[in-house]
Amino acid sequence: MNRSKIVSVMAGALLMLCVQTVTAQAGYFTGYVLDGLLGRKSEEQQELIEAYWYEGNTDSVFEGGFSVGDAAGQARVSLSLLEADEYYAWMKVRMDVSAGGKKSSFRFNAGGMVGITVADADFDGYTDILVAKDGGGSGGRSYDLYRYDPAKKQFVETDVHLLNADFYPEKKLIVYKEWMGQGYISYDIHTWQGGKLVSVARVSAEESGYDPGSNSCKACLVSYTGQDGKKESKEIPAAFESLSNSERKPYLRFLDGIRKRLRSALR
Repeated sequence: MNRSKIVSVMAGALLMLCVQTVTAQAGYFTGYVLDGLLGRKSEEQQELIEAYWYEGNTDSVFEGGFSVGDAAGQARVSLSLLEADEYYAWMKVRMDVSAGGKKSSFRFNAGGMVGITVADADFDGYTDILVAKDGGGSGGRSYDLYRYDPAKKQFVETDVHLLNADFYPEKKLIVYKEWMGQGYISYDIHTWQGGKLVSVARVSAEESGYDPGSNSCKACLVSYTGQDGKKESKEIPAAFESLSNSERKPYLRFLDGIRKRLRSALR
């Protein structure tokens, strides 16, 4: 390997170390703000089906079963391929669901794969179906919600889209966790209001600068956005852990302040 390539590889490695350091700090700062405020994450969320079609298995039907709830009994969901392009990057899929003696059928477009996860997404005591219609990217998977309607005793399609969601039933919260390269992480906290899923707060942290001269990251930008859309941000130095207690105080004051606002928003 020549000198220029060696220098390039070393610079890339140093940048990745910087990104990993800031990513760890981003997780620390957001964790500091969120700690204990969301309640316990649901352990009932279950990945049920990962369906991939390709030349040779186009007739395959992917199936799985789950409990809808004590009063509704068991449900069964199956996925069938209707048509696809040459590379299966675009597909038309049929999803059949049977529950409580009733059957529902849905058709939708998908890219590459279909993933089925089940969870009580609206906290009504009945298990709902979450459908990922592609493999997702670095920010995580997006799911379409098909909820169980106890009045109709069957599953119905909704216009709700969930991004990489975790469920917190104690406080009836849904949290979208998003992460991307260059040290970015965010938690978008939602709750149901009047049958609509509403964002009540977002906590995020991201790398705010890289100095190639010193091969170091400048800071981590921590932000809080309330339901009113007002955003508060503060840059916290990458060298936060090496600061004295007095030097840390203004940054901890900011973190404690947005933590207090978040606690109030979640009441």
